[in-house]
Amino acid sequence: MAYCLLGKKLSCYSSPCVIVGDFNCPHINWMQSTARGKNCAKMIDFSSNNGLEQHVRVPTRCNPNKILDLCFSNMPVVCDIKIGELFSDHKLVTITSIGVFSEFFAGS
Repeated sequence: MAYCLLGKKLSCYSSPCVIVGDFNCPHINWMQSTARGKNCAKMIDFSSNNGLEQHVRVPTRCNPNKILDLCFSNMPVVCDIKIGELFSDHKLVTITSIGVFSEFFAGS
């Protein structure tokens, strides 16, 4: 349901969009775009169907090492991703982008 709502919102935009957060999809291999489990497969389908590139390539969660904190963009606006030190049970993710984004949407 959340993927449908976000997909509809994305379809209204022709400008750059960046989506970030802890998506808690531990069973995705982002290098091969493969997933185990229904929810993780939905995330792969969502990103593919909406033309989104996922930029985080190294684990952001320790024990076990998983990429849970993700950064998607629909255009080449993400310049750099840095994964820092452990911050709580996740590592700090710093994103450098090109341009200014005029709207913030937070969903639950």
